[in-house]
Amino acid sequence: MNLATSEVMAGANSGRSRTLHAGSNDLPTRRKIFSWIHAHEKTFYLPRRPIHPIGVYFSPATRNFYAEDFVRSYRGILILLMQKHVEFQIVTPRTITDFQGEP
Repeated sequence: MNLATSEVMAGANSGRSRTLHAGSNDLPTRRKIFSWIHAHEKTFYLPRRPIHPIGVYFSPATRNFYAEDFVRSYRGILILLMQKHVEFQIVTPRTITDFQGEP
């Protein structure tokens, strides 16, 4: 069951996974796994929306004028936010009007 959960959370196609069908799980276990996936498929597979993200602005103009500094700074803040498990959303000139988080 842990393996099945890991595969679903990793986005693997459990219907075609050799691990689930290679004799490691008997038919009753597979039925349990697939009924669990079916019961929760909206949670797993519908598009996710950020809850309260911090906006990280991606400026094409700044990137074009100061490429080296921009890339270093941009990557740095993304890595920091990921390491701290802070929800963030990339904001661009095209998506800024749709952004509803914290700037």
